Amino acid sequence: MAVAIRSKAAELFESTEQVIGQVKARKLMASLLDRQWQVHQGLLEKSSGAILAGRSGSGKTMTARIMCQHLGLPYAEADATRYTEGGYKGLDLQQIFIPLL
Repeated sequence: MAVAIRSKAAELFESTEQVIGQVKARKLMASLLDRQWQVHQGLLEKSSGAILAGRSGSGKTMTARIMCQHLGLPYAEADATRYTEGGYKGLDLQQIFIPLL
């Protein structure tokens, strides 16, 4: 008996309509998070991650937060400027993952 994998990519894309423009980026992000959701549900073994980069105010954070919230996936945000190599003043890089725990 085959299990039908229902794609949420279109639903995720539509959930971010308030992000102006960025159509291609929103489609790619929706596809990536759809695969992450399928891994979370046990339908797939693994999925790739992503690094979001772009100009300030382009909607990266808002898009990621809305899509993760829509799926019920964990979302954590970190400002990498506060982190340093071990032994220097500042936070250790390993602490960037604490919000996910």
